[in-house]
Amino acid sequence: EAASWLLRLQEDAQDESAQLAFRNWLDADTQHRRENVILQRLWSGLDSLDRRKRRRKTALLAGLAAASLVVLASLQLALTTREHLETQVAEVRRQVLDDGTVAEIDAGSALEIDYSPWRRRVVVLRGQAQFKVAEGLRPFEVGAAGATIRDIGTTFNLRVRHDAGRVSVQEGIVDVQLDSGGAIRRLAAGQQLDYSAPADSLPMPRAGDSVPPWREGRWVFEATSLDEVVDEINRHHPRPVKLSDPHLGAYRVSGVFEQRDRQGLLRALVAILPLRLEEQVGETVIRPR
Repeated sequence: EAASWLLRLQEDAQDESAQLAFRNWLDADTQHRRENVILQRLWSGLDSLDRRKRRRKTALLAGLAAASLVVLASLQLALTTREHLETQVAEVRRQVLDDGTVAEIDAGSALEIDYSPWRRRVVVLRGQAQFKVAEGLRPFEVGAAGATIRDIGTTFNLRVRHDAGRVSVQEGIVDVQLDSGGAIRRLAAGQQLDYSAPADSLPMPRAGDSVPPWREGRWVFEATSLDEVVDEINRHHPRPVKLSDPHLGAYRVSGVFEQRDRQGLLRALVAILPLRLEEQVGETVIRPR
């Protein structure tokens, strides 16, 4: 660990996040400080060799370099993961990532896992997932809908639809920043933040659910567009729903519904909106009344 920190900081001494993580690593254990001091002395001692000793030391340094390459190659292999995770319609999956982080992945979702020796990064392409992040020296971050969410020891949920995202924190703290820049928003447990990209800045966080509704098998719609409601139905039920006219998607829906009760939600839609259902082969079509 001490050697990897030395090489990382030699590679980019201006990386502030790496400097902070390194200081945290030093403070975590007195043995960390001891090993770091030993390595620093060895490193600085390489520059003080006189000419008479250099030839004799060259073979030793070459051997050390070769050994270091083997160690680094092993480290790279052990800590590098690139993986695509995808859940099908109505499939909810619990996935333990290589570092011990637990990802609870909702139906119809897709994630990209990209772990390197220096960081742990997940990209949520669509759908939603809840992450219970395992502790580690490498920072953990999630990219989604034009923003990056950086974990500071936590459990959080991330939902993505097109170019919009919602972050809600169940435990700990996360930092959210648009990829285009701007101020960082810090969210604590019980807070959530809705954002869309492209945008110039992030809104202020607000109070959120202590448990994401999908983890309890519920849909909670708050003036949600009908086309998004239809997307939610189609992610969780194999028989698809279709709007006969895209303009119908502008209707707004509010209410709490059980995810398993597809027909109950559809009946509610035609009861509160000027719509009707038409059952066809292989699908349900929503038409204007």
